[in-house]
Amino acid sequence: MGHDVHIVGRHNLDTSSIETLAKDISQRLKVNVEYGVFDKFSFDRDGLFRKSSNKYQAFGEIIVPEAEKTLWLTDEFYMYHIVWGRYGEKAWQLPYFSKYESNKQELKEAVNNICFELRDNAEDEDYGTFFNDTFHDWYNYFFNRWFSFCRAFVENEAQELCLSNVNNHRKKTMDFFNLLGGSETFYFDDQGETQYLAYDYYDWESILKEVEKNFKDTTLNISEFMKHKKLLSKDDYPLAFYDDFADLKTKTD
Repeated sequence: MGHDVHIVGRHNLDTSSIETLAKDISQRLKVNVEYGVFDKFSFDRDGLFRKSSNKYQAFGEIIVPEAEKTLWLTDEFYMYHIVWGRYGEKAWQLPYFSKYESNKQELKEAVNNICFELRDNAEDEDYGTFFNDTFHDWYNYFFNRWFSFCRAFVENEAQELCLSNVNNHRKKTMDFFNLLGGSETFYFDDQGETQYLAYDYYDWESILKEVEKNFKDTTLNISEFMKHKKLLSKDDYPLAFYDDFADLKTKTD
């Protein structure tokens, strides 16, 4: 498998409940949003082992007049939060969570975080995942993949073409995150040294701290690069990219 660009940005949507998040998404993206849960849980409300139904259960739908698209929002931690709400700390002693250490870890991750998936089922298209105050963006997938993204910033024969592709992609990403209330993103290699930041439940401040601690000298600030376009040496690829879109915002002001 090739390396992909994993986009993580901050958002300011209301995630206090799945219904409020659905309303917020609907208003900002001008789409209908059906929200609910996909039953993949192997435990019930009392922490007892059960066989999941693998069925979707809708809780409700937010309708926007004349919207042309319907998105589906699902709560990936729904049953964990139900159990924790009923039992609190006693949940650790329930049969499902007390038997295996991995089940305890799942509960620990779920009670300390939120995780909502957003997708277009009609088009079989993933939009992304809300982890706490971040959004992991698949809607703006970079089809040319990670190393083509990197080649936009290093000396090579295809640099200008790569840079044009990257800037077109950045514009779409900026516009999308503006709708989500975000103004900056990171681009991580989903199979590189920064991949743990793409797949763990980090909030935005934690991501900033991790990048500062472990990747400060190997993260390229894209908008700063655009001021002088001093190319990196051949194959001197960054491990991550940061983007506040400052150069693009200046062009559109």
